Amino acid sequence: MSDLSQEQLRVVNAPIENILVSAAAGSGKTTVLVHRIVEKLCAREFEIDDILVVTFTKDAAANMKKKLEDKIKKRIAELKKDPSSRSEIMYLQEQLDKLPSSYIQTLDSFCSRVIKEKGYVIADTREYKLLDQGSVVLDENELDIILSEAAMAAIDECYEGEIPDPDFEMLTRMFGNGRTDDSLSESLVTVYKKLRSLPDYLELCDATILRMKESDEKGILRSVDKFNSAVRYLMSLVDEETVKALTELIPNIRFVSKMGDKKNTARQDAFLAMISDTYRYCKRVTSSDDLFAAMQDTSEFDDTEFNGLPKDDGDGYADKFNDLIGPVCAVIKFIKPILPNLSRMPGGYGDSADVYSLPDAYQGLISVSSDELLERQIQRTRLAEVYLDLIKKTDEQYAAIKAVVHGTDFPDHEHLAKKILCTDEGREYYTNKFAEIYIDEYQDNSELQDAVISCFANDNVFRVGDVKQSIYKFRYANPSMFLKMMEDYSSDPSDGHLFLLNNNYRSDRNILTFVNHIFDQTMSAEGSEIEYDDTQALSFPDVKAGTASDNDIVPMVKFVEHGKGEKDLSAIVSGVVSEVERFVKMGMDYSDICILTKRRKTAAVISSYLNECGYESRYADEISVFEDRDIHGICNVIIAAGNELRDEYLLGILLSGYRISNFTLEEIAAIHLYSKKKDRDLKDENLMVKLRIYAEDRNGTADPVLKERVETFITWFDNMRNDLLITDIGEFIDRVYQDTGVAASAASAEKLSLFKSWLCSNFMRYGSDISTIATRLETMKAKLGNKTAVRGEDNEEGKITCMTYHGSKGLEFPCVIVTELFSQSQPDKSGPVKFDPEYGFVLNDFFPETVRLDKSPERIFLDDDEKLASNAEQIRLLYVALTRAEHHLSVVIPLQIESASRYKSLVKSLRKQRTKKLPAAYWRYTGGGVEGSFMSAFLRFAGAGSIRDKIHEVLGLGGSDSFEYEDDFRGFTVESIDSSFSVTAEEEDNETDAVVEVLDDTKTLIPLFAESYDENGMPVFAKYPYEDSSRIPFKISVSQIKNDGIRETLPINLDVKDLDHYIGVQRGDIGDSAASVGTFIHKIFRFTDLSKAREDVTSAIRDLADQKIIREEDLVRTTEFEFGIRAFAESDIGRRLDEADKACKAEYEKPIVFSVKANDTDDVLVQGIIDVLFLDSDGKYVLIDYKTDRYPEDAPVDEVIKETRKRHSVQVGCYRSAVEVSGGEVKASYVYLVRYGLFVEI
Repeated sequence: MSDLSQEQLRVVNAPIENILVSAAAGSGKTTVLVHRIVEKLCAREFEIDDILVVTFTKDAAANMKKKLEDKIKKRIAELKKDPSSRSEIMYLQEQLDKLPSSYIQTLDSFCSRVIKEKGYVIADTREYKLLDQGSVVLDENELDIILSEAAMAAIDECYEGEIPDPDFEMLTRMFGNGRTDDSLSESLVTVYKKLRSLPDYLELCDATILRMKESDEKGILRSVDKFNSAVRYLMSLVDEETVKALTELIPNIRFVSKMGDKKNTARQDAFLAMISDTYRYCKRVTSSDDLFAAMQDTSEFDDTEFNGLPKDDGDGYADKFNDLIGPVCAVIKFIKPILPNLSRMPGGYGDSADVYSLPDAYQGLISVSSDELLERQIQRTRLAEVYLDLIKKTDEQYAAIKAVVHGTDFPDHEHLAKKILCTDEGREYYTNKFAEIYIDEYQDNSELQDAVISCFANDNVFRVGDVKQSIYKFRYANPSMFLKMMEDYSSDPSDGHLFLLNNNYRSDRNILTFVNHIFDQTMSAEGSEIEYDDTQALSFPDVKAGTASDNDIVPMVKFVEHGKGEKDLSAIVSGVVSEVERFVKMGMDYSDICILTKRRKTAAVISSYLNECGYESRYADEISVFEDRDIHGICNVIIAAGNELRDEYLLGILLSGYRISNFTLEEIAAIHLYSKKKDRDLKDENLMVKLRIYAEDRNGTADPVLKERVETFITWFDNMRNDLLITDIGEFIDRVYQDTGVAASAASAEKLSLFKSWLCSNFMRYGSDISTIATRLETMKAKLGNKTAVRGEDNEEGKITCMTYHGSKGLEFPCVIVTELFSQSQPDKSGPVKFDPEYGFVLNDFFPETVRLDKSPERIFLDDDEKLASNAEQIRLLYVALTRAEHHLSVVIPLQIESASRYKSLVKSLRKQRTKKLPAAYWRYTGGGVEGSFMSAFLRFAGAGSIRDKIHEVLGLGGSDSFEYEDDFRGFTVESIDSSFSVTAEEEDNETDAVVEVLDDTKTLIPLFAESYDENGMPVFAKYPYEDSSRIPFKISVSQIKNDGIRETLPINLDVKDLDHYIGVQRGDIGDSAASVGTFIHKIFRFTDLSKAREDVTSAIRDLADQKIIREEDLVRTTEFEFGIRAFAESDIGRRLDEADKACKAEYEKPIVFSVKANDTDDVLVQGIIDVLFLDSDGKYVLIDYKTDRYPEDAPVDEVIKETRKRHSVQVGCYRSAVEVSGGEVKASYVYLVRYGLFVEI
């Protein structure tokens, strides 16, 4: 074991007892765990099937088994050198044989095993029915649906009585919006999920209600101790030392224009009196036994004069005074509601008090009598009883629904296992079974999981983890268990032994130093749950001193400056790409680089953009079932197969480009009008009926080609539905893929395979009941939306890895880029009721007369605690991200140089902090978060002066040397770059030349591609024979010709114009510009009756909705375009188009195809669509292209025309050239600006 350090050896050799190992990032905890198990195996203290090893994930369990196998094999190989070791070799070989069936698994897997092995001991209990052999663990999406149904059923049950309980009615009013109980249902789901992470949760709830009732009966205000503690702390800050310092400063301060002025002297005296009055008030209140009552007496302030704080006097006295007086201002701000002579806060008090202030909600408590507070508390208890009754009903309904669908969830397994292990037989069996129990990643255990182990533990539990990496509170992990155990074992070793592993063998020295300096400021027991001291700080091992890890490379902090109108995401991607380029130039392989983000979507965008730029990248792809176009189309087929009367889904199939459909809107409109003409009563029939009527064509007036296609579709659809009787979801989806041809045209065929696997794993148990599957899918779409996702991994090696902070835990990479530190905080959607193990049920105060909600005292304190706990986890998340790096660490931060507004409260408060450790009050005020935590430490580094100065300048805060505390740390590099990509004059010239070349090439090449010419002399092109290949990068459109040529900042895929455009498309910000609005407008202009539009444009557009050409909800979108549509209809050009259309001399959305030279050897296929082309009365063509461009409101018309010609002359020129080369004469070509009703001739 020479490869282990002394601190690691102490852990390996410790006897079997209760052990807690606090193992910092990179300290080799898995290595220590494997060594300990193998050493004790070799010492025959136990055999491999006599221990339980609980891991956090299945991958971790598999990895643990592999490492144990390798270690045992290595020991066998060493023993083979000694002929006398035969028995030892046979013994270890036997351990290898037992390894596959050993108890090395996740806790969920262990619980399932307990149920299989000992489930019979609870055969007489209610829960036993969940042990059905055919039961499966349901997908999280379906469980959410089932739990929502259970909660709603519980609510409905309470309505069944003749006279509903008045308290139940009040509870529904407390949640209700006057229409539904959805908010109450959502609250029940949220609270129930949390309760299920606790042992004996229903008993705990009963005990909570009992405790609440007892406090009501005794007249004790719950949480009054927390209120008193917070107030005492605030008032203790107004101490003698503060008063003395303020008193000494006042004579030097100019409160009015002149120092010697009588008014100034009077103002100085007033401040001295105000400070003295506040001090006397605070001293009296804090020394009182009944603090709440003592606060109500404000006689000290009867004659107090309150004045605004002084402004900067240039000597620094005023600034110092305004900082020092903060606690005094905070007290005045807090008691303002009960001060009769203070109607409004004086100037400056709010800013000075900010970091010391109690939450505003505290003020609502001091203006109410204790009797009224008690009355409100009693009402909350009554409502909590009703709420608990709903929780119990939800529990019963949830179990019943799961039983019907033969499903379970993981908490079922844990609760059942605990119940089994609490029986004498269960406890005795597993206590005797396991000589030692190992719990990996203990910081991420829930209370229920801990309770499961405690049922059979026998002072033999080896727990290992790092509380600084506890980042799964959303999965109900409880890091306080780890912290309490550390405290208990430190104070009383008889309970167990605490070992510390702080040497980090992963990262270079300078990375560790950087990390320590960050968290030495941000992690404290008071502010973020953990004290970052010698027991938690990372150490550089002595054995690595002088090695390659002990180098001069320092972390990089890169700020990407961008303007107010630019998105953070664009700046993030820009900064990341620059860092990737830097690492690649250094000779790093792609596989050495990892990019960490907070959100999956950002990681996916970065990965996609890197691939477009030629840097091979991978991301654990998550496909949103109801947002991905290809998968959404398949969902339409499934739902329509379940119910052919669902027009919206059937229409989606018809309009999709499948082999069996691919209908146009014009064809659907023709089918609709056919049935309408046949029988007016059919206009409200469903779409399938109209399709069947069209296919019958009893009048013989239907288009024969369209009729044949409709018949083919109906035959396919009917056959598919008939075959459902003998088809399961796997077979069905294979047929859908084959019949539609979607796999050949989907952007990624792999995702269709993932989707099939997801469907089969979730719905195979329904067999051929496609109707039920369709219903479940539709319910998921309605209730879960884009939360319903299919996930897959790209495991191909040799690529850059993009992943989230959470996903990176346990991994390491030579180069790590950490970005997207900032993200918007999510609003509190928990509603009026919460549950917390310490507080119990916490409800808001409800006033039914005015239908008003106020925060109760318990809710105020719980929200405050949760805010700090949430920030603490964000700090730990930052710790996880920064400690993944081995040799190179970069942090990329977007900086809005015009405002930097999100740093304002942070910097103002940070300047006042005198201590290295940032207190809880600071985090309450600033909100913290990952970026807030990083910047709070970073800005106080001496080496961050340049960025600090820049932020101060932008915020108008003066010099940055006013920080009370500065860490003299410079072990990093700071760099600022501009995120904007500019086009050089040379590139603009190249684009101009390209325009001429394209027009010339078009005239030359179109005759080569035209198969024939129509009666108007226009070219007719053969269907492109290689449709599947048309997705290759170098298929571009006419509108993209101006992007011809690949420059450094342009992705290889020419469909991507630039970074901002790419980000906009990914975010959904762009889409209304071309794809969505453009297509929508073309549809409007193509089908609107121009004659009618001249009279009543609104009615003309309304007709389109009636004819199902546009959706009802799209009518709102047409409002902003009504002016442009009417102006077009009333124009001379519009009238001429109307005449040409009636004479069948107008063509809409006419496709053109040609190629141009990309370089000396390759051609680029160019496709385009002419919006409108009509033959005028003189036999010459008029060409129109619709645009929805926006221009500044004050832009002159001539400038708009000039800019429009600049933007669109290439595109329209191509169209015109295509028409003319076919022999048609174009007398005029126009761009029509729909928003402005303006024709611009090109």
